[in-house]
Amino acid sequence: MAFDLEEQEQIDKLKAFWERWGFLVSTVVTVSALTFIGWRGYEYYQIKQSEKAAEVYEVFNQAVQKKDASLDGALSTIQQSYGKTQYAAAASLQAAQVAIAAEQWDKAQAPLQWLVANGSLENQGAARLLLADVLAQTGKNEDALKVLDTVPSEMFALAFANKKADVYLQMKDMTKAREALEAALQLAKQQGATSKDLVDALQAKLDLLPKS
Repeated sequence: MAFDLEEQEQIDKLKAFWERWGFLVSTVVTVSALTFIGWRGYEYYQIKQSEKAAEVYEVFNQAVQKKDASLDGALSTIQQSYGKTQYAAAASLQAAQVAIAAEQWDKAQAPLQWLVANGSLENQGAARLLLADVLAQTGKNEDALKVLDTVPSEMFALAFANKKADVYLQMKDMTKAREALEAALQLAKQQGATSKDLVDALQAKLDLLPKS
C-alpha cells in the first residue's frame, strides 16, 4: 500500500526514534519493535480518521521542535480526544523521546504507559519493551520484569525473553538470565533460517554469560 507524504513522514519519525534510542534496546528488540510499530501500525483509515487530530498533532510537533511547555497539553488533547488515531501513538512515542533525551526517566514512563493501556497490540508490545528499559535505567528492575510479564502478542515473545535476560543480568541473577536467554534462543531457532543472525547473536550472548 502506498503512503501519502504526511503518512510517510510519521513513519520516518518513528523509525528515527528507534534508531536513535537503540542504545536502550538490544538489537533483537529494536528490530522487532521497528517491524511491528513501523510497518504494521499505519493503516490509512487510522491516519485520516480526523483532520482535527492532524491539526493538534502539528501543534504538538511544533512544541517538540521548540521544546515548548505546551507539549504536555497538546499530548493530553491528542490522547484524550483522538486516542484511537495513530497520531496519538506517534505523539506518545515522541513525548517519551523528549523525556529520555533529557534523562527524565519518570516523565518518560507516562506516555509509554498510555500506549500500553490504549495502543494496538503492536504498539503495546513496543511500548512495553521501551518502558522496561526506562524502568531499568532507574534501578526499578522488578517493575521492569512485571511490565514484561504480559506479552501482548506471540510476535513479541522472543523480544520479551531477550529483554528479560537483560534485566536479570542487571540484577546479577545469572540463573534466570540464562533461562530467559535459552528461551529466546529456542524461539529464534523455531523461526528457521531467516533468523540465523538472531540465533548466532543469542548463542554468543549465552556463551558469554558468566556461569554464576
